[in-house]
Amino acid sequence: MRDWCVLSEPEHIMQGDFWEARVVHNDGLDLHVDDAFMEALAFKVMNHYESINESDDTLFLPSSLIATRDRTKIFYEPLFNDDGTCRPEFVVEASETLGLWIEQSLEGAIYAKRGTPHNSEFGFDVLSVASDGDYQFVRIVQVKATRSNLYGRCREGAMKFGELHSGKYASVLKAHLEALRYDRMVPAEVNLDELFLRRRYRIITVHEEARDGVTLLANFATQIPGTSECRTLRLVRIVWNDFWNILAGKVYAQLS
Repeated sequence: MRDWCVLSEPEHIMQGDFWEARVVHNDGLDLHVDDAFMEALAFKVMNHYESINESDDTLFLPSSLIATRDRTKIFYEPLFNDDGTCRPEFVVEASETLGLWIEQSLEGAIYAKRGTPHNSEFGFDVLSVASDGDYQFVRIVQVKATRSNLYGRCREGAMKFGELHSGKYASVLKAHLEALRYDRMVPAEVNLDELFLRRRYRIITVHEEARDGVTLLANFATQIPGTSECRTLRLVRIVWNDFWNILAGKVYAQLS
């Protein structure tokens, strides 16, 4: 992703006491205009949807060299209508894949993974393990997509985080951390209980609505107590119809 995008300098938002940054194109372009970026994201979406764990090098291989046994219209039916237009489920799948890619490429995560396609997780879409130099911590990420309800979708994410932080679904979160260790994404010497206690929270929102003038996450610090570093927001602004139509077209064109 660094070939195409950069993270803006984080800004401390006083109301809500959190840190906000924006994912922007290196050349200031709308993301859908950069064909190479859209191609890379399309392959990321397909690779995750098909449960293929590939390195970033996959993005630069010819499509003929990538496994295509499940690359059929029937397999992708949950994401597309009969005429090839994308369903809301495609937006969810692609947004969460984009959120994972941001965590892996722009945020310095040591390990990051997301859930199973079409399986709504309890309060999070992506889990990543990162370090602030002194110790490692787990970052719990929710990914939201909205054309014109930036306030509401961010608020929804913060409310779910509040439930999670209060202890709801704690056993589910710990089970996911155990799975990260099982997959050797968390070293054996890392204490999972300490990692759990050091958890931080992030909302990534893909949106079209302008950010300026919108008050976001005013109660974030109430829902998630602690230092401001525990609460972060990442914004990815797109031209809604163009972005999803182009991305869906690139995926659908690969299907037999």
